[in-house]
Amino acid sequence: MIKKIVSILVGVLFSVFLLATPGWAINVLPGDRVELKATSVLGVPLHRVSLSSLVGRAPDGTIAEVLGTANNDRWVEIKLPDGDERWISDRYVRRIISQQDEQLPDSGNPIDYRIQAILSIAVKLRRL
Repeated sequence: MIKKIVSILVGVLFSVFLLATPGWAINVLPGDRVELKATSVLGVPLHRVSLSSLVGRAPDGTIAEVLGTANNDRWVEIKLPDGDERWISDRYVRRIISQQDEQLPDSGNPIDYRIQAILSIAVKLRRL
């Protein structure tokens, strides 16, 4: 009897585990502001389209605005602080930031994320 109850509980828990949204999945919506996370010292890969089409990199911690998603939310279209619109894989979204917490710089004084990326890489390489 106890074995049967345990096996039912294990089955139910396993089913819930399979149906649950993974903890690493971040559901972003257009208008959200997100913080990017780099997985290497080179920065976050930026793509021209929602495919592998590398055109540049953004430094870790860059704040961007979500414009849309593609391929079952696996690709996120973002607007960078300098106004460039690029695509990133969803795995490079560290967290969603509310508009009250962090604002993108106004267009009169954009952050040059390319210089930020170079400085970030230089600092990390210096530590090696």
